[in-house]
Amino acid sequence: MGYSWYHGEQFSELQTRSGLLQEGRRQVVLDLIEKNATKLGASSLLKLLAEYANHLEQVTADQLLARLIERTEIRLKMDSAAQDRYGFDPSRLPSTPNDVISALLYRYLGDIDARVRWQASHALCSAARMGSLELIKGVLERATLASEVPYTFPDCPFQEMNADQQLSVALARLSSSEPKLVRQLEKEILQVWSKSEPHILIGHFLARALAQAREFGEEINTSDAELASMNGSAAIRAPRQKGKSSNSFHSHADPGERFGFDSMDIVPYWYAPALRVFADLPSHELIRVAEEWIVDRWGGQKSSSYWENEPRKSRLKDDDYGLYSARHGSHPTIHRHSVYLQWHGLHMAVGELLKANPLLEGDDEHDDTFEGWLERHDTTYPRIWVSDLLGCLPLSERCWLKPEPKREDWVSEIEQVDPREELFAEDGSFVLSQYREHGIYEYGKQAASSEVRSKAAFVPSRTSKALLRAYASTQNYFDVFIPEGDEFEEVDQSKPDFTIIPAVRRPMAHRDVGVDEQDPRCFRGRSVQVSPSEDFLKALDVPMGDAWSTSWGDNDGEEAQLQYRAWSTTPDDSDRSLRHQSYSFVDGYRLSVRKDALRKAMDALDCDVIVTVNLERSIGSEYDESGKKRTAQERVEVIRLGRDGRSETRSGHRGTWAETDR
Repeated sequence: MGYSWYHGEQFSELQTRSGLLQEGRRQVVLDLIEKNATKLGASSLLKLLAEYANHLEQVTADQLLARLIERTEIRLKMDSAAQDRYGFDPSRLPSTPNDVISALLYRYLGDIDARVRWQASHALCSAARMGSLELIKGVLERATLASEVPYTFPDCPFQEMNADQQLSVALARLSSSEPKLVRQLEKEILQVWSKSEPHILIGHFLARALAQAREFGEEINTSDAELASMNGSAAIRAPRQKGKSSNSFHSHADPGERFGFDSMDIVPYWYAPALRVFADLPSHELIRVAEEWIVDRWGGQKSSSYWENEPRKSRLKDDDYGLYSARHGSHPTIHRHSVYLQWHGLHMAVGELLKANPLLEGDDEHDDTFEGWLERHDTTYPRIWVSDLLGCLPLSERCWLKPEPKREDWVSEIEQVDPREELFAEDGSFVLSQYREHGIYEYGKQAASSEVRSKAAFVPSRTSKALLRAYASTQNYFDVFIPEGDEFEEVDQSKPDFTIIPAVRRPMAHRDVGVDEQDPRCFRGRSVQVSPSEDFLKALDVPMGDAWSTSWGDNDGEEAQLQYRAWSTTPDDSDRSLRHQSYSFVDGYRLSVRKDALRKAMDALDCDVIVTVNLERSIGSEYDESGKKRTAQERVEVIRLGRDGRSETRSGHRGTWAETDR
């Protein structure tokens, strides 16, 4: 029998489903141990004992805890190695509540797990919203202290540069929501930079924090020249010499002389792109400066990447390999110590070298510029995180209906659903574009799924009915041509009646999500998926706004004419325990417009609106190894909304969508 770490959740769920009382569940655990004790390792036995303890009465549990503490104290006094690792001097620990919380936050900002670091960042932002200036100041002061960090093991090097980088990311976010606080902390922010200089990413985020606070009207004493020096924008530029390709790493051999670099996954994907941002820098020079930081400052060695030298083996489980692997240059969720050294050694080297070596002056390839390279290590947006975009699931009943994997008829009942109900939100506004998924997973495999997609565009009123008839026999949602502003705009001046004007665009169509995709609170890590098209906003005389705007036309406190909202409870794929549980999730977004604003745009453009709606239901998975066949059904509908307030579907249903007596 196997009872590995991931079976623990599955066994607990079986216990819950059994309906046994606490005493019965304890007996099941005892019987299991009795029959399989010789086959189970220490880790499995401890997990079973934990399951047993979860069902103890409170009094019994308290007694066992007291005995455990007493025995642990005796063992620590006898074992000198344990005493060195776990012992501490209480007088050296923080004493006041503010100091304790500040030290803990800084400790978690430097955790090896990016998910923990992001949670600490959210805690810091929450403290700022609560007005806890002294708490945040305590975190910044902790970042500038030379003494050891509390709540860490002495034989596990604290990842200090991770803490400072994550702290700078949080400060950049706070500068847009709490600019006054950033102004009050300017001195401490500059002290953090003084300690972290010349780390280019930390300088980039700290400079953004101060610059954005100034943009919001706060008096920041740091000059623009100093900010440009921090973020690297003050570096000199030079063109790459004609006929000369950029210096690069031409083999998979380890380029390091004193430190063992990962020449397969890190050097070609991290170091080579950084090298290309310079006009003419030899590859050995980048490695040399990185080694000065890694070896001379942080104590790295040629053998630092060896498994036996990894200081935190207990947090790197075999089944989590994907979380701490830098395969093909990916950013690992969990930093092994050697990866941590290579990451921050690179950014220290870039920050140091750009002071004396010119950066590339313009390039046909944006990715090869300093700005393009920095963008790949930045947050998705400068003023918000992706998690800030998420809101509550809409209150409409159809958004809450769960799939029914146990009932085969549920799939075919899609024909009874009226697609026209998907055209309007709860407040009566028209949905320009949307995506909504409700899924159920059982033990890592999809059990059932329900999806809704829709998208609208403007079509000249003279030809909208003809276009509707042309789509009469289309069976696939993607075969109904509804363009988006950034991918296509059909403009034929000789045939203006056959123009299709996009109503929406993809604001992030040509850029990936930033480093905040590792934030566990952003779930699937969606940026703003859809925004109003330029033509639509011009018709309403509304400005485009920022790339992260979620409302348009809400000047002077008025209700927004267009609004974007997103929601998600999709769990993080890195939580592998979910592969052995049953759970459901919802995920989606939509862009809606007030009816009066839509009619105003239709009149200005002399157009009707064509919208396509796709409904899809399925039971089972294409990857089910049990042989059970996947059942799926799709329904596509195309609907025309006329300027006169009338509506018509391609299947012949007619009605009204707005007042017709204008």
